[in-house]
Amino acid sequence: MREHVEEPRYVTTDDDTVYSLLSKRAARTPDDIIAEWQDDNTHQWRSATATEMLSRVREVAKGLLGLGVKAGTMVLIYSPTCYEWGVADFACAAIGAVVVPVYETDSARQTAGIVEEVDPAIAFAGDFQRAQTLEQIRVNHPGMKYVFNFKADGLDAVVDFGHGVSDETLDAAIARIKADDLLTVVYTSGSTGKPKGAMLSNRNYTHIVLNGYEILRGMLYDDNRLLLFLPLAHCFARYIQYVCIGGCGVVGYIPDAKRLLADIRSFKPTYLLGVPRVFEKVYNAASQKAGAGIQGHIFAQSVKHFVKWSKDEQAGRGHSFIERMRHSFYMATVGKSIRSALGPNLKWLACGGAPLNVDLAHFFNGMNDITFMDVNYLQALMRMPHFLALGLYRNTDLIGEIVMAGEGESCELISMYITPPNRRQGMGRALLHRSMAVMAAEGVTKVTTRILSRSIPQKRLMEAFQCRLLGVSTVYPGMNID
Repeated sequence: MREHVEEPRYVTTDDDTVYSLLSKRAARTPDDIIAEWQDDNTHQWRSATATEMLSRVREVAKGLLGLGVKAGTMVLIYSPTCYEWGVADFACAAIGAVVVPVYETDSARQTAGIVEEVDPAIAFAGDFQRAQTLEQIRVNHPGMKYVFNFKADGLDAVVDFGHGVSDETLDAAIARIKADDLLTVVYTSGSTGKPKGAMLSNRNYTHIVLNGYEILRGMLYDDNRLLLFLPLAHCFARYIQYVCIGGCGVVGYIPDAKRLLADIRSFKPTYLLGVPRVFEKVYNAASQKAGAGIQGHIFAQSVKHFVKWSKDEQAGRGHSFIERMRHSFYMATVGKSIRSALGPNLKWLACGGAPLNVDLAHFFNGMNDITFMDVNYLQALMRMPHFLALGLYRNTDLIGEIVMAGEGESCELISMYITPPNRRQGMGRALLHRSMAVMAAEGVTKVTTRILSRSIPQKRLMEAFQCRLLGVSTVYPGMNID
């Protein structure tokens, strides 16, 4: 298989640090809500603006400097996901301290092993139990001078050490940190042997954050709300936190998924990232709500319908009038229930970490209005003999992008997007022509795709390539060129 590699859409500079994502956001939209978290007792949401979060981060960074922390100093965080985790992370990034995250589920022995290797000067604990574990470890590791407990106003305690540190001193420390400086040491799970620490720089994160804005701007950069319950000890959770804060988003920090459905309804996210168990919860909640009577029967029939609808869509088959009528009925009944569980703003679902039951994936994929992305499915596409992801640019400005995948003599146009200013100018035709030429060189003679039945631009594009109509879909096909 030949690989066609595009140059990065955004080329990072030395000043593109993780801290800069927050500082630039505060300069751009100072009064925007940037983070929300729940009160421990009432579960009511509290919030911070971009300016308020930046101010808190700078206070904590001053405290760290007052404690003798400097660039390269190891700082351990042993805590579930929470707002304080995010603040401590950005404060360390600001002055070049290296965050070493520990999963909240790690045992005392596992945590002690990481402490032994990195010798942190300071540790943050998410609660009293983990603080006690760290204090016990500290007895045999005198280099770890302080343990601060988030639940015991640990960040305030750090801030107290920074009262003698001026803004000028802090700004000078921040200015010395560059994109290639070490940001974090993240340990592997240990499932294949002793955990190993992976050293990641600021640029390792900001490169994919800033390029992500160019590739999936609507999802990752524009106004969005992220409900974050994945552990921040995981690279992906850290990445998506940086994406949200550096763009135009709001991060809703929750420590776990125990109250997930209630938290979704109260926070109203626009996108949700999770493992299969999360989506199984949503499905089970809707099933239980339907019960065993007539509503339960309707739900069971709707599952069969949505699964078949999705499979037909992926196979390029059309839908009969009766099937379209059923689809409207099931969307108005079961679809409404699923939407109620996921909240009114949800646009994107992404599942990864483990394979999702195929029929459950088709169940969500068969519904309107929500884009469901199974990361494992995308990985499967990338492993196909023919895979092409191609962008069309004018200078550095994106015109459009296309994804195709297949095997043998056939491939499918998975998705295609033309930016609004470049539509109705023949750019879709140019991009598709170039992509088909690349695929033809690989031996592909047949390309299929799905178009929106009412989209005149899509129909015209297909006619320009003398396509043969196999069937017409009536839901969003992933091909947005109108």
